[in-house]
Formats: sequence, structure tokens, C-alpha cells
Amino acid sequence: MRCGTGIRTFEDFSLHCSLFFNACFLPWTIKTLNESDISTLSLKHLPLDSDTWDIIFPHITLPYLSSLSIDLCSVTFCGFSKFLARHPQIKRLYIGSRVLRIDGQARLPITSLPQLTHLSATCHHLLPFLTPRKSMSSLQSVSIILRIKHRRHFDPLGLNNILLPISRRLTQLVELSLDVSFETSSDDWILLDVTPDWGVESALQHVSRISLSMGMYRLSQAIVTGLPRWLMLFPGLRHVSFSTLSQSWPMDLADRIMFIRSIRRRCAEVETVGLNGVVHSVDVWLGLMS
Repeated sequence: MRCGTGIRTFEDFSLHCSLFFNACFLPWTIKTLNESDISTLSLKHLPLDSDTWDIIFPHITLPYLSSLSIDLCSVTFCGFSKFLARHPQIKRLYIGSRVLRIDGQARLPITSLPQLTHLSATCHHLLPFLTPRKSMSSLQSVSIILRIKHRRHFDPLGLNNILLPISRRLTQLVELSLDVSFETSSDDWILLDVTPDWGVESALQHVSRISLSMGMYRLSQAIVTGLPRWLMLFPGLRHVSFSTLSQSWPMDLADRIMFIRSIRRRCAEVETVGLNGVVHSVDVWLGLMS
């Protein structure tokens, strides 16, 4: 937050409460947004209908905005894309899993977001952003957000098929990441009947970074033994991290040793492994546990 000429201005602004958009506070909210030097804006948990957003967005202009995150907000692609077109200086964009209403013909205008370097979004949201091959010419990295619902399985072939229309664009990036979280605490998602035979155009074989968030306190024996084999789905993988509900180690020492050794044996190209926020190279992990 900056103070200048007696006026407080904000550089980082998070709107995570619908009260800000109540009729009594809406003029203050819009005035504060427009008169502040906001570079980072987060919109989340704002249960306004899409028509209301279409009315609000045209009244917000943030000339210094470089990072935008939007999640759990129901906005139309048309209204949101017009907002983005008026903010060409955005460099980082995060679009959560329940945001845009998209039809099959939605496409981001080619001239939008010329300075964008990183995009995080679900596979369905990625399609209208990356389908125009010459759009977002500065883009270097993409993170695919994937939420596995309760009693649902991770389907690599299904995900790969969704991404096929933009696979060539994804394979040309400096870094492609997969951000996966699971609503279930079971481990059946990890069981594989066959290992997919990726085609030349597959984007998933170029995934270099994976983050897994699991709804359990400790990793089950099935995950400890099966996860390194699951990671073999991604031959380009270099960095992998795991997080659980626990603040401590998600497995005991013996399982950690077996787990890291199994990753080294099955995924020799993996360079770093993270366990609940603690990140080391594979060699350092093995040294610490020897």
C-alpha cells in the first residue's frame, strides 16, 4: 500500500467477499480500484451473476495491473475477454475451475494479452485462450489446473484428447505444468491398467512440473508404491511436489526412503521432489535419509 498526496493507494488488492459489491459499497469499491496503483488483483468467492459482472467490468480500469487471479466467480467469456483487452500489461493470469461460461466458438482476440508470460487455467478454459496460434506472443509457461472429483479417476487419455486442439502450442512452451488436486481421500485414482502410448502431438508428454494436492493426512501404502509408476506417464517430468492435509511428513522414514528411491529408479530425469513444502533434489533427499 502506498501513501501519496494524502491518498492511500493499493498495489495488491483481494476481493474475496461479496459485501464489496453490495449496492451501498459498490461505488467505493470501483472508485478505490480505479484510483489505486493496483498491480495484483484477486477476485474470489464473489457470487454475483454473470450479467452483473458484465455491468461492472467496463467500469474498472487498472493501468498498472500485471497479475490477475479469478476463481469462484461466474463471468461470461465475452465480458471477461473485453476486460482483458483493456489491460494488455497483464503478465500473469490465473483462471480457476468455476469461472467462465464458455461456448464452443469462444476465442480470445489475437491482439489480447501481448505481455502475458504465464497462464494457469483448466483444460477447458485453455482452449479459447490458446486456439488462436498467434495470440499471447510472450507466453512462456502454462499450468493446467485439474480437479479430480470424489469417486472419479484420473483419465490421462481423456485429458490428452481435450488438449489435442492446442497440443502443438503447449509443446512449444518453455514450461508446461500440471496442478492436480483430489476431492477424495481414496487411492484408486492412481491404479493404471495400461500405460498410454502418447502420440507425437501429445501435450502431456511435455509436462515438466507436477503438483499433487491430496485430501489425506498420510499417503497410503498404495500411493507410496504406485505413485512413482504413475509419474512414468510423463516422460518430460523434471519437478514434482506433493501436499497433504498434514503439516508434518506424509509418510514415515522407511516409506520416504522407498518412495524417493523408486522415483529415482522409474523417473531418472526427475530433478527435485517436494513433500509438504520441503523441496530438495533427489540426491539431497537420499543423502538426508541415508
